[in-house]
Amino acid sequence: GFDDAVYRLTQIVHDSGYPGTPVLFSWASGAKTTDYVYDKESASAARDQLEVTLRMLAQTGARRIDIVAHSMGTWVTMETLRQLAITGDRDLSGKLGDVVLASPDIDVDVFKSQMRRYGK
Repeated sequence: GFDDAVYRLTQIVHDSGYPGTPVLFSWASGAKTTDYVYDKESASAARDQLEVTLRMLAQTGARRIDIVAHSMGTWVTMETLRQLAITGDRDLSGKLGDVVLASPDIDVDVFKSQMRRYGK
């Protein structure tokens, strides 16, 4: 859920000493295992807005954009990176830094397909 996401982001930033400005991207979630299908559909609907958010961040004075994605967020992130690659802006005009996929909720064959489109 959203509250947990805010807490975890704050914890990661604090514990790691990350010097940047944290930005949380979230979407509607049932926040229960039994709502998995609903959450997957909500995540699918959110990928375009993650692309909009990343492009907006790239237009700011940010020198680097690092992404930490967890669970189903890894799927949203990979879909968004795939979309960026298709549009010819795979690295957000050179600002894309590290991408961390923690506990990824992505089928391995889907991930391989996404990476073929995204490239090395």
